[in-house]
Amino acid sequence: MISGIGCIAYDRVLFTNALWSDGKGKITKEEFRFGGNIRNALAAVASLGEEAAYLGTVSDAPEWKIVVDGLESSGISTEYIDYKSGSHPAIADVIILKDSDRYIAYDDSSLQLLALPSADKLKIALSKTKLLMVDSNTAPAGTLAVMKKARELNIPVVLDSEREGIAPDEFKEVIALATEPILPYAFAVKLTGETEISLILKKLWNPNRSVVIVTDGAKGSFWITAADQSPTHTPVFDVNPVDSNGTGDVFHGAYAVARVRGKEIGEAIVYATAAAASFIALPVGAQRVPSEITINQLLSR
Repeated sequence: MISGIGCIAYDRVLFTNALWSDGKGKITKEEFRFGGNIRNALAAVASLGEEAAYLGTVSDAPEWKIVVDGLESSGISTEYIDYKSGSHPAIADVIILKDSDRYIAYDDSSLQLLALPSADKLKIALSKTKLLMVDSNTAPAGTLAVMKKARELNIPVVLDSEREGIAPDEFKEVIALATEPILPYAFAVKLTGETEISLILKKLWNPNRSVVIVTDGAKGSFWITAADQSPTHTPVFDVNPVDSNGTGDVFHGAYAVARVRGKEIGEAIVYATAAAASFIALPVGAQRVPSEITINQLLSR
């Protein structure tokens, strides 16, 4: 089982026929989707055939029953969630531009009430977990202790981190403890104060790591391992991008799937890159999960 800690979001997605430089544009389509880094990543895990479980709290208000229904319909286990008043998803408006770029305006005030499930549920979940995914941006207080327990149990921790977290006292140590952090270039620059990729990767390295991965959009990803501290570059696949929202989350989920299946780090990164490509090229209105068939078609190139 691949377990995940972080938030769930509820997004209104607006597609427009314009670019930012146009100043304004007509809305061509509107969709409502569940999102959030860890929720999207777990949905990718389930769609690729691996068991996925969400570790967190959900609002007990009747109008938010759709959150649990949405998790279950995506193949994500709700066995380890707890119900907590006010713990509803972050709310966001997502604008998708003509070139597939996106802008997200969000209200994450509800995340101050997000919590981990009970200690008993966490214990059971960890006993079944092969890999733990953590979104450090939205991981609630107590996540650090869960990560420490995971490390005691030799459970690898794949980390997503894009900005300062909602549990500031734990944030830096959560990043430091992750065995397989995957960070976007802009935030890696902010964390390290460096702009050159080799220096960024070396500054993010520590003895806890098995790999450090920095992603940089269309430029692909760069990574180092304990065995090779020279940066390796994995380019993206050449596809026609349609909707980039959630692509990084899919990369994380697919990478976790590949690692659980025993793939070496380099193979896992290529697999995750193919999954992200299969996702970003999905037509508007299609089910927003990666396809194993399309991934294999891309890999066969």
